[in-house]
Formats: sequence, C-alpha cells, structure tokens
Amino acid sequence: LGSIDLFVYDSLQTFRHMTFEYRSAWSALSPGGLLLSNNAFVTPAFWWFTHRRRAPFLFVGGDFGVTRTPL
Repeated sequence: LGSIDLFVYDSLQTFRHMTFEYRSAWSALSPGGLLLSNNAFVTPAFWWFTHRRRAPFLFVGGDFGVTRTPL
C-alpha cells in the first residue's frame, strides 16, 4: 500500500494486540501521519507506545488517544 496518512485503532483491547497494531501502523505512516486509538486507556499500551517513541499525544473525548509521526 505504501504510506498512509491516518490509522484508526478500534480492535481487541489487550496490551499485546494494541502495541502490535500501533507498531505495524507506525511504520507505514507518512511524516506527520496520525494514529488514533479508541479506548486508549483500557491498557497502558498507548501511553507506553508514545512514551517509547517520544511522540506527543492528546486525549480526545475521554477515551481517544491521538499521536503523530515526526515531520
């Protein structure tokens, strides 16, 4: 598919599954691409993933996490 600009996660909510999907999507995201995750706080996966990459993030609407790849 090449690169993508947006990835929305809304799937199985386990740490292992979430981090696998985040890593897979992150490698395909274009510079400045967005990763959105539903139920970002069910596990610490979203925080852990963004922390490891030093990626800024926002919490939107109470349960969505949003981050982006570096420009």
